[in-house]
Amino acid sequence: MISTESLYYNAQDVKCFGGTNMYKILVVDDEELLVKGIRFNLQNEGYEIFTGSNGLEAVEMAKQNTPDLIILDVMMPKVSGAAATKEIHGRHPAIRIVV
Repeated sequence: MISTESLYYNAQDVKCFGGTNMYKILVVDDEELLVKGIRFNLQNEGYEIFTGSNGLEAVEMAKQNTPDLIILDVMMPKVSGAAATKEIHGRHPAIRIVV
């Protein structure tokens, strides 16, 4: 049985690539209120947050900021989350993406 305590991490627990403790997370969803809530909570935990509202922005933000983690909606305008995931992983296979 897996302990739920092992599933949660603080910003202080995470060692980011490049030797800094500032873990970069990209949050992309077309529901603005949801993005604001996620950004607020993650920033309060000490993470550096970038946001977008569609799949095209996700691809562009991933190019510009090289986040450590992307939280991505599936159904979005312009480019779907699935297509954005494929494009991002093609360029940055080490970036973890939660869809």
